Amino acid sequence: MNAEKNDVRFEYKFIYKNGVFQLIQTSSVVYDGQNSTTETVFNLITGVRTETTMLLGSEKILKKNTKKIVIRPLPTLQNLKTFGNKLD
Repeated sequence: MNAEKNDVRFEYKFIYKNGVFQLIQTSSVVYDGQNSTTETVFNLITGVRTETTMLLGSEKILKKNTKKIVIRPLPTLQNLKTFGNKLD
């Protein structure tokens, strides 16, 4: 599932298991309005959230942060909104 809000692109990946769609990954790309983008990828299965800032048109990484956040049980499509900022 893809969405865009205020020049931020979001992507949500789900897996269908036991009759329910469970969220397994979120990602977003934010343009800073100048010359870089920040991509955030959160793999909910492993709990690893990686934020990478890069120059536009380049593979050069300006900044990279990784942290572990475990969310159990995995959010479902039905209760996705209740997790709010925990997924950012």
